[in-house]
Amino acid sequence: MSAWAVAARRGASWPVMAFTRFKALRARGMPLLCVGYILLVAVLAAFPTFIAPDEPLHIDLEDSFNPPFWQSGGDASHLLGADRLGRDQLSRMIHGARISMVVSFATVVIGGIVGLVAGLVSGYVGGWIESVIQRLVDAVMSIPIILVALAMVVALGPGPTLFSTPVNIIVIISAFIWAGYARVLRSEVLSVKEREFVLAARVIGASTPRILRVHIFPNVAPILIVIVTGTLGTVILFEAGLSFLGAGVPPPNPSWGNMVNDGRSFIEIAWWVSFFPGLAILLLVLSFNLLGDWLRDVLDPRLRGII
Repeated sequence: MSAWAVAARRGASWPVMAFTRFKALRARGMPLLCVGYILLVAVLAAFPTFIAPDEPLHIDLEDSFNPPFWQSGGDASHLLGADRLGRDQLSRMIHGARISMVVSFATVVIGGIVGLVAGLVSGYVGGWIESVIQRLVDAVMSIPIILVALAMVVALGPGPTLFSTPVNIIVIISAFIWAGYARVLRSEVLSVKEREFVLAARVIGASTPRILRVHIFPNVAPILIVIVTGTLGTVILFEAGLSFLGAGVPPPNPSWGNMVNDGRSFIEIAWWVSFFPGLAILLLVLSFNLLGDWLRDVLDPRLRGII
């Protein structure tokens, strides 16, 4: 019996149970720095107007290329320096965190649901339905995503916004990432549906929706969680790439990708304009990937040392 279950049986309070669960996870090598950084970015994304020291679009040409506070000429009014228009880098990065998190989580939710349904149905039902879904998956995965997405974003424009994030970007990225979910989950379903408890459910007359919901889904959920965690980092990098190329979040709205692009031409005289948003992207993608590796080992020990 797990430490969480023992604490629950003893009538422990929720804070005690949460702390017990945290110690159990830490004992299994949970990457605390990665989780802490992800939570920090999530908090910044949730409350940017309360945390940011300045307005992200506030222009002050007198502070153009003001260096970070520790460099000569820097001051506390711009802790991480200012860009060519005198806009505070820290404030723009905090507001840009919202766009990265909204795009990643919204895309993973939409793409994950579509891919989950496609994987469950194609793996369990089989027949011509499986053939159609898998041919569609093959077609989507054979497309050079960055080129097609770039063309689609340019053609359609940013469209309406969700929390300052263009909806079209979310929809376009979702239209590509679902195929990866469908392919992996289908292979898992093909394995699970031949187990004894699923065969027993068929014998007693359980309906297909009930078998998928009660017997199949709980057994593929761990691999789904691992895929989701890894995809979050990929989507953040993808959105940053589109913004860097000028097809993502339209300026002057701050996005980590277009902030890196803003400082590209001034890297020799103002390295901080591109460096700090680039570092934020690197750390967030790395954190999600390391968390995904840890979840893979915890949720599916069979894969430990193989992938």
